[in-house]
Formats: sequence, C-alpha cells, structure tokens
Amino acid sequence: MKITLNTKIITLFVIAGLLPFIITSVLSYRIASKSLYEQSFNHLTSVRDIKKRQIEEYFERIRLDISALSEDPTISNAMMELKLAFKEIGAEKAHELYVKKNPFRNEKKIDFLHATDGSKYSSLHATYHPYFKNLLEKCGYYDIFLIDSETGDIIYTAFKEPDFGSNLVSGPYTDTNISRLYHEVNSADGHDLVKMADFEPYEPSNLEPASFIAAPIYSGFNKIGVLVIQIPIDQINNIMTERAGLGETGETYLVGSDRFMRSDSRFFDKRTILVNKIDTEATRDALAGKSECKIIKDYRGSEVLSAYASLDIKDTKWAVIAEIDKEEAFKAAALLKNWNFIIGIAALLFVTGLGWIVLKITGKISGLFKMLLSDLTEGSSQVAAAAEQISESSQNLAEGSSKQAASIEETSSATEEISSMAERNADNAKEAASLANLCNTSAEQGDRAMGMLNSAIHEISGSSKKISNIIKIIDEIAFQTNLLALNAAVEAARAGEHGKGFAVVAEEVRNLAQRSANAAKETAQLIEDSVGKVDAGVELTNKVGASLKEIVKNVKKTTDLVNEIANTSQEQSEGVSQVGKAITQMDQVIQQNAANAEETASASEELSAQANSLLSLVDKIAQESGNRKAETHKDKPQVENKPDQVTEPVQISVGRNKKVLTNKQNTDLITHDKGNGNGKKRGFGNRHLIGLSADAIIPMDEEAFKDF
Repeated sequence: MKITLNTKIITLFVIAGLLPFIITSVLSYRIASKSLYEQSFNHLTSVRDIKKRQIEEYFERIRLDISALSEDPTISNAMMELKLAFKEIGAEKAHELYVKKNPFRNEKKIDFLHATDGSKYSSLHATYHPYFKNLLEKCGYYDIFLIDSETGDIIYTAFKEPDFGSNLVSGPYTDTNISRLYHEVNSADGHDLVKMADFEPYEPSNLEPASFIAAPIYSGFNKIGVLVIQIPIDQINNIMTERAGLGETGETYLVGSDRFMRSDSRFFDKRTILVNKIDTEATRDALAGKSECKIIKDYRGSEVLSAYASLDIKDTKWAVIAEIDKEEAFKAAALLKNWNFIIGIAALLFVTGLGWIVLKITGKISGLFKMLLSDLTEGSSQVAAAAEQISESSQNLAEGSSKQAASIEETSSATEEISSMAERNADNAKEAASLANLCNTSAEQGDRAMGMLNSAIHEISGSSKKISNIIKIIDEIAFQTNLLALNAAVEAARAGEHGKGFAVVAEEVRNLAQRSANAAKETAQLIEDSVGKVDAGVELTNKVGASLKEIVKNVKKTTDLVNEIANTSQEQSEGVSQVGKAITQMDQVIQQNAANAEETASASEELSAQANSLLSLVDKIAQESGNRKAETHKDKPQVENKPDQVTEPVQISVGRNKKVLTNKQNTDLITHDKGNGNGKKRGFGNRHLIGLSADAIIPMDEEAFKDF
C-alpha cells in the first residue's frame, strides 16, 4: 500500500502536534490529580481535627464550670438552706407547687419564681432561683440540679420538669443515668471529683437523650449534696452540624461506644442521637483508638471520604467522624480529566485543520514542482537526442585531418581551461563581494544591537536601585512586625493560661519577622553587588560598541576592495570568453577532419546513459509523491534499434554555452537512425525516448486548490 503525500503531511502534523500534548496532559493530570486527592484528604482531616478540638474544649469547659460552681459559696449556702426547707415542706408538696400547679407550661416553667404558700422553701426559692436561672441562660445548660447527699432527693431544678422532688434512691428514676451518676459521685471522696454520664433517653425530658455531669458540694469537710448539670444537645449539634468546608454532601458527627450517634445528622429532619447506629469501618477503627483518613462506605451506603479519630473526653468513649461524598471530594480531579479530554479533541481538530491548511498552501509549491519535473523530463529527452546527433557528427568528422584536429584540440583545451579558471575567479570574486556585504550588514546590526544592549543595561541598573529601596522598606516592615510580635507575646504572657496558644503564634510571627529581616538584608546586599556589576557591564558595552564601530568602518573598506576585484575579474572573464568564441569557430572547421571522432562518439553514448539515469531519478520522484498510475521509463524501453527510421532531428548549437534547442517531439517518441557513411549502423543508434508528463508524475490537481 503506497501512502500519498497528502496523507503523509497530515499524519506528520497530527503526530507532531498531539504526541507532546498527550504526554504533557497525562503527566500533568497524574500530578494534578494526586495533588487534588491529597488536598481533599488534608482538608477533611483539618475539619475533623477542628471539630475534635471544639468538642473536647466544650466538655472540658463544662468540667471546669461545674468544678468551680460546686465550690461557689452561693451554691453551697443554697444547698444547705434549701435542704432544710425541703424537709419541712416535703417532696410531694414541693412537686405539687412547682410542677403540677406551675402556671407556666413546658419550657416556660423556668420563669415561675415562687409559690404563694408562704413556706420557707418558697421564700428561699425566690431568693436563689434568679441566680440559677441566670447561670443556666448565660452558660447555655439545659438544667441544673441540687441533690441531697443524705436522702437522694432532688431538692431543686431550674427547669421544673417531672423529676423535681423525686428520690434517686427509691423513686421512679432510680434506673436512669442521672441516678447512677449521683450514686457514683456521692459514694466517692474528694473535693475535686467530677464525673460525667453518657447520653441516654431521659423520661422527664420527654425521653430526649440526656447527658449529665456532676460534682460534690462540700461545707467545710462535710459533703452536703451533689451538683448536677444536664448537658444541652443543641450546643453539641451547633458544633457538629456547622457546614463550613464540607460542601453539599459533607457532615461531621459523634459516635459513642455503643456505636449510636451522639449528635444529630444534617441529612435527617428528626433526632438521630441514640437512634441511628453507625457500624462502619470508620467507627470501628476510631473507637479502637485509630486516627486515619480513607475512602469507605458510610452508614447510608454511599462511598465517602472519611476522616475519623477518637475523642479525649473523660468518662466517655466517643469518636468524631468527618465525611464527604467521594464524587464531590474529587470533583476537581474529575473536572480536570474531562477538560483534558475536551482539550485533546480540540487539539486533534486544530492540528488536523492546520495540516489541511498547510496542504492547501503546498498546492502552490506543487505547481512549481510539477513545472520543474516537466523541464527535467524535457531536458533529459533533449540530452538523449543531442547525444545521437553528436554521434552522427563524430562519424562524418572522422575523415578530417588528424594533425589539424590534434593541434586545434590542444589549443581548444587550453582555452577552455583558461576560460573555466576565469569564470571560477569571477564567481569567487562575486561570492566574496556578497560575503563582504553580509559581513558589513552583520557588523552594522551588531553595532545597533550593542546600543540597545547598553540602553537595556542602564534600565536594569535603574530597576536594581528601585528594588534596593523596596528591600529597605521590607526590612523596616519586618522590624516593626518583630516589635508587634514581641508586644503580642508580652500580652499573651499577661493573659496566663488563656494566652498560651496566642503566645506560640506571636513567637512564630516574631521568628518569621526576623527571618524576613535577614532575607531582606541579604537581598539588599545582592542587589548592591548586582548594581556594581551592571555599572561594570555598561563600561564594557561602551568599549565593545566603539570596537564594533571601528569594525564596521574596516569592513566597509574591505567590501569596496572586493567589489573592485569582482569587476576586474568579470572583465577578464569576458576577454577570455571572446578568445574562446574564436577557438570555437576554428573548432567547427577542423572537426570535419578530427581523428578522434570515435572518442566523441563514445562520449555521446555516456551522455545517453546519463540521460537515462536522469529519467530514472524522475521516476523515483514520481513514486515518492504517491502516484501509482504514472508510467515511468522503467515500464517502456528508452532506446530501441529501429533500422532505416529517421525522425525530425534535434537542432544542436555547438557554442560557448553548448545549449541544446527544443525538439518538436521532446515529449513524444524520439527516434534516430544513423549510419557511419559506409552503409553500416552504429550500435548506439536507432534509439527513441519516452517522455513523461508532469501531471502524471505529481498527482495534484490545481482544481483542488482554486478556492484557496
């Protein structure tokens, strides 16, 4: 199968255009996708760590709050006074007054200040309730309990739910987490004791999940009660359902040791705490103490990117999990892949179109190429015909005088050699003149380029000085930043424990400021050195410019001298050419008697062979162009012996330029029949040449390019 030139050109453009693009696209996609994957993992890990820190800090704050409140004299006094008053009024009476007969309903019950029964308990309730209500609202707790350490009675609650007045030892709520927490704290010793109970459904709160934290209340060395705070769910949900950085499908949630959720899911409208059980690879690993980020199936069955870790909360075993759908997490990488594909298709179309345009442009070149092949075909035919004529003439000239031929041959040979030398000298002189002109032009261009270089170096010098000023400003900014960081560190030290984190940041800022100052000083030194070198470069370019101007002047003189030599050589060549013409006229007369006519005939045979070689070359060009239909000289004989057949001869002008004129049959069959004057035929006679058409060699139709 022979591939056409058109196909070769378009294929070459496609390969040259797409191969580098494909390699670059594949490498860039792999690098970029890997970077995007790592970025997604790192981002989700950061979200997980932020949530983990927020939850741990929240529970640690509650522990510190209850530890401080249990030692608050106000709460201690309230515990002692309400304890005595509660015994006087009785649990049933207190429950009836503040729960059953509470004029407010539901969450508004906390607004009931005191009953009008005139009891001491109601009077104390009116005194202490505003304090507890303010504390609850300010800290965001769900409820506050005061429990008698001797009897287990709940002698006070801020929210007045059904558990107020009940007994945690023998009452209806003995099997709740608050009861177990009370027994654990009440039976232990230590003023600093703080215990927490995990979430469980709590009947007084409408079976909503409730978690409690408790600390003992002492009066001196005597334990008088237990302070219990009911931890609000909303505070935890506010932290965990914050969507910043999680997109449309991301969420963070908490899971307990029983693998039930400890925070509500953002994908459900109803409560999911203690309702949805999360038994996934992430929860198992996180509860086992592992911290990792990987792709798994979540509790909804979706493939997600999951970052998980265990929480450091005393008395509990929880895990925090941050997840986002894999499709959304790696959306940027998928988008990059799609764009690479689209750009690849566009590049393919562009390169193919470009190849087609180039092919259109080469149509004009192909026309010139066809003309060249046509001239080659015609010339080769004429050379073959001329060889036949020379052979015939050499036989007629064989009868001439050999002595005169030898003498003239020597003279002609010497003249031709002189003429050839004169022509070579003239050509060399012209070439030297051309090179001298090029040198002159190049020297002038170099002089102009040196002037531009000098101007550019001056501009670089000015820019370097401006950069030096900017670096000094950066140094001053770094110094001021260092002072600000030092002041921030001092303020952080004054803040004590709460300023430790800020002190670390201030120290890092100070270190960065010092490093920036050092870098600015080093850069300023480098800029100053650069300015000095630029000034030295300016001096050097001035010297080089002066040298180039001197070179331009000398090259101009050389060019003038070479032009004079070229003109002289041309005149010399014309004189030798006139001598050659005179010798040629003598040669035309003497060749009638030349004794070496046989050698001339042999040379004509060699000329015929060269003509055949030229036709073979034309045939190869036709094959390379992809034309399978063109007939070549290999398919038909170029020389045939046909006795007694003579066609119209080719006219030959034997002169200085030895120019062969056009034969009327130069594109058709050319035959010659010649003899030696004695009735004998020469072995190299009786030949004909098959010419080739240029349109047959180059299969390109100009009609295809007329619209271009």
